[in-house]
Amino acid sequence: MPRFQYLPLLPLELRLLELQPGFPDDPLVGVILRQKLSPQDNEIPEFEALSYCWGSQSQPDSINLTLKRYPDERSLRQDTGSINVGQNLAAALRALRQPSEKRILWCDSICINQEDIKERSAQVQRMHDIYHQARRVIVWWGPDTSWGPLLMETLRWAGKQLKAVTLTFAVGNIAYTRSDTSDNRLWEDNTPLPLNLDQWRAVEQLVALDWHKRLWTYQEIVLANQQTSVVRLGIQEMPWAEFKDALLFILSFKPPPPGVILDLASYVFNTEAFSSRAFQCLCNFDRYTQDNWIHAIRMATPYLCSDDRDRVYASRGLISPSVADSIEPDYSKSAKEIFTAVCLDHIARHKDLEFLNACNAATSPSWVADLERPLGQLCLDANAGGKSAASATLIKPGVLEVAGVSCDRICSNPLVLPGRKFLQPDAEFIQATVNVFQSLGGNSLLHDDYLDKLILMLTYGAVRDHSIEKLQPVSSSSLFSLEDWRKKIREWLSGTFDEKPYMKNFRETDNEFLRTLPVGNTATGCLETLGGSFIRVPPESRSGDIVAVFLGSKTAMVLRPQTKPNSYLVIGPAYHPEFCEGQAFLGDDFHGWDRLWERQWVISTFHKEGQPLRRTDPRLDQVPYDGDITGFITTDHNFPFWGHLNDAHREVLFQDPRMSEASLVKRGVPVQRFQLV
Repeated sequence: MPRFQYLPLLPLELRLLELQPGFPDDPLVGVILRQKLSPQDNEIPEFEALSYCWGSQSQPDSINLTLKRYPDERSLRQDTGSINVGQNLAAALRALRQPSEKRILWCDSICINQEDIKERSAQVQRMHDIYHQARRVIVWWGPDTSWGPLLMETLRWAGKQLKAVTLTFAVGNIAYTRSDTSDNRLWEDNTPLPLNLDQWRAVEQLVALDWHKRLWTYQEIVLANQQTSVVRLGIQEMPWAEFKDALLFILSFKPPPPGVILDLASYVFNTEAFSSRAFQCLCNFDRYTQDNWIHAIRMATPYLCSDDRDRVYASRGLISPSVADSIEPDYSKSAKEIFTAVCLDHIARHKDLEFLNACNAATSPSWVADLERPLGQLCLDANAGGKSAASATLIKPGVLEVAGVSCDRICSNPLVLPGRKFLQPDAEFIQATVNVFQSLGGNSLLHDDYLDKLILMLTYGAVRDHSIEKLQPVSSSSLFSLEDWRKKIREWLSGTFDEKPYMKNFRETDNEFLRTLPVGNTATGCLETLGGSFIRVPPESRSGDIVAVFLGSKTAMVLRPQTKPNSYLVIGPAYHPEFCEGQAFLGDDFHGWDRLWERQWVISTFHKEGQPLRRTDPRLDQVPYDGDITGFITTDHNFPFWGHLNDAHREVLFQDPRMSEASLVKRGVPVQRFQLV
């Protein structure tokens, strides 16, 4: 049979595969339909979308196709033909094919003309509509396996133990509510899940499947209807919502017993990859509330793709159309060029430098992260730039000039203390922590003030003393105070680790302290600065680098001076306790108010005994506004914003104009311009 000839698609059209009925050994046969998909016009055809991995294309199967023409459309060419498809897709179509009824599917390998680059780019822009508007998404993992039935039985058992799985803003981040009929053994401390070796091996093989690790499948399931979608392994089928909760429970509720996992490193990576997509699905994703390229790209970081440009393009469906349209898919550009455009769009749209947080000591321009490497990340309970807007200009290709203040200098290479790894023994991580503390602190660890500085470095400032939790009763998920940490660190320094944690108060165990430590941060280096502060920096930092805070940046940045005056390489984000909340621009006198961080709203709140809580910065109380600009407070949560008094439409500003570069310079703040190369 000749090769099937695709007809060009009209605007808003997509192709659908009408899979013809048949028995398992029959050849694959389908009809290609062309339908208009236009949600804004309420024109949504009925179809199911397939989410799968292509796999090897070296020994393809084939499907015979016939083009269904419109009634008034003349036939000028051959309307039948065949195309090659990978074995995994062929297996999926045979498993999904019904014996006596047609089935309408969308699958990229068949419904997109893969030889038409222009069409491929255009259809990439439609991924959101396709997967979001599908009646359901079918996740295809592959043909039947020997371990499939046991796996599904295990997942169904786990699902019956749960009444609900929810995300919270507490440290644990995820909460499991037990069902009325759940196994009581699950909820006992220091007991593993009651799974046998074969069940654990089945779970390990499941999370090792490519589908859980690929970038495009991440987008597809996040966009899918969470209630109607299903997962398939051969003939085994399960609702996605039930599967997601059950597997998340098995992977994260309790660690597997020693020895049951064959490849622990891969299991950890695969577990984190699945958990990330499960968390996104639990968030009730709404594309139209997402206006941040950087956030979308960062959420896709754990996943694999064959083309790094897709780290941007695969994120288009996860952000609002008005933002997505700012970056058109163009595979003639390099990943660096594409992400540079994303960063410049971000400055114009958000007036901040959040993208610098992703910097990873890359090649020039260093202010644009290298998408071929893991992105930098530093999530803090603080905002180094305060409520300031970025002052940044692209002065020539590759050179971004930004305004900020040089705060400190690095005078030694860092000691590296990576975050605690999944399933890492407590004692191993504790010993690494003790080694760093002893190297940096020596005999000074006897003094509370000195030890507090090291604790802030260890925790990235995530302590009860600087959290809104300070004003709330202690709960099982609360952060620990500096006093709590001092007691625990001194136990560790004396060699006292938990040998029998079940004999202690649960809140006092080593594991509970370790659980509150931030995870995922890439500023894993620890050092003492020229100014005497203990800070966290990228491990690539070196003696001679400087620490600066830029307007519009939530984190301090490590910069490397270049031979050209005022020229710097960006090494990556840093945590500096003395410059974590606008101190570089406003100083450290909060006029008697305590700065407390609210994780729920990602904002600083200020507390003073006898006074109502406030979210405006007390250091700016005596600083007047220029012209007719003034500040406002929302009536629901007291969030500050700014605007013009005489502006009928009142343009809303989310950065305080009193923290503009011009206003700060006028008040004598030593703001300088840094040229980032």
